[in-house]
Amino acid sequence: MPAAPALVRAGAQRTARPRRRRRRRRWPTPVTRTPQQQKGDDAEARAAVFLEGQGLRVVARNVRAGRGELDVVARDGDVVVFVEVRRRKTRVDGLESIGPRKQKVLARSAAWWLAHNEPAARARFDVVVVVGARVHHVVDAFRP
Repeated sequence: MPAAPALVRAGAQRTARPRRRRRRRRWPTPVTRTPQQQKGDDAEARAAVFLEGQGLRVVARNVRAGRGELDVVARDGDVVVFVEVRRRKTRVDGLESIGPRKQKVLARSAAWWLAHNEPAARARFDVVVVVGARVHHVVDAFRP
């Protein structure tokens, strides 16, 4: 004789609950960069080429250091140069956009980078402003 079917409680119904899908956090990739980000990337690439033409040796680009980001890290002899790159309509706008708060963030990021890479090196902060087709380089733009 076949086995008796399992008893089901009276009134109990099984309903299929829809599965919840987990949302994946999507970080920007080179394919999904905004037009502004693409222009910024282009300005940083042009700045790196310009700096190499000026005799600096580019060590790193777009470095996450601590809580900040360093656009370009270069060497000028025995000095480590941290370069902030700005793309603006006028050169003055680019220089004025680096206020005390941004300088503090850059100084902390630079200190983090130096501590993890070259603790005994001297450092300098430069600014490169890309205005249209022109590149303006301000050596030793600020001191933290």
